[in-house]
Amino acid sequence: MRVNISCFGTYFFYRLVCSTLWYTWHDHLNTHRYSLRFTIHRNNFGKYLKVGVIEDQRNKDDIIPLLRFFSSKSEEEYTSLDQYIEGMKENQKQIYYVTADGKEKAMMSPAAEKVRSRGFEVLYLTEPLDEIMIESVTNYKKGDENYKLVDVSKEGLNFDDEDQEERKKKEDELNEDHKNVKTYLETALAEKVQKVKMTDLLNESPAALVQSAYGMSPTMQRYMKAQNVASGGSDAGMMGSMNQAVLEVNPSHPIVQDLERMIVSQGEESNEAKNFAVLLYDVAALTSGYEIEDSGDFANRILSMMTSKATVDIKDAEVESHDVVQKPTSATATAAQTEFFGLKPDNFENV
Repeated sequence: MRVNISCFGTYFFYRLVCSTLWYTWHDHLNTHRYSLRFTIHRNNFGKYLKVGVIEDQRNKDDIIPLLRFFSSKSEEEYTSLDQYIEGMKENQKQIYYVTADGKEKAMMSPAAEKVRSRGFEVLYLTEPLDEIMIESVTNYKKGDENYKLVDVSKEGLNFDDEDQEERKKKEDELNEDHKNVKTYLETALAEKVQKVKMTDLLNESPAALVQSAYGMSPTMQRYMKAQNVASGGSDAGMMGSMNQAVLEVNPSHPIVQDLERMIVSQGEESNEAKNFAVLLYDVAALTSGYEIEDSGDFANRILSMMTSKATVDIKDAEVESHDVVQKPTSATATAAQTEFFGLKPDNFENV
């Protein structure tokens, strides 16, 4: 997709780049004042810099170092690609990023979790232009090194510090060890996902929804849908690209282990297991940035599980109360009564 910005003109970008370069040089003179002025400058012109990366191929390499993003390590401050590289782990050759509708959602992303848990920094691309812009920045050269930019929400995420053959072997073993739940999820979610695979990269979330190499991110899907509707088209079929999605499942998570036990104990035809599986997908979709199309169906699944849980708790409480309140035997009652009145069973014969 191309964005027409010819009205801005080359002169505009020339002035913009020169102005921003001046602020970078001014950093050596007054750090605090630079930080404040650059933040204001970035908020006002950051979007135009990104448009310049897309459209101005002649000045593209000069503009890219001026881009700023939030990241998993920068907290409330923006970071540049150069700053990211300075903080890289030893032997790291890839720059990891995730796209999302805002910093908070990017932080929630299970896909970003896979990278953060291994100690890598993740750039948060949180503006609508970011995903279009980043397609023009597949690599970033600094000095003699060339760094590849990697979208962590794509299938087949690889790390610099691991052997790829070992990684594939481990994933194959996980898929085989948990073949039962993998097959069940692929059947239950056949209309929602392309495939299901087990992973050990997730350490907090039960599952993550990622895209295949050529699939569209949830942010791009919403953008394309809005563009299609705005131009008078129908949004029908626009979400069909979600079939490109791959559900990555963490088999060590208690929720997934519960599902496995449910399938074994209740059988694959169990409605409870089916609801549990679809709810697992729904949560993965929400935390990965997707929207739930049928909110009513989603609410019904939540209420069904809450009702089932409440019923079990009530039954357990009734059983517990029956266990506590026991009807005393006559011998026990007699002993209690005589002791209460100050009598002893040994004195009965003398009464």
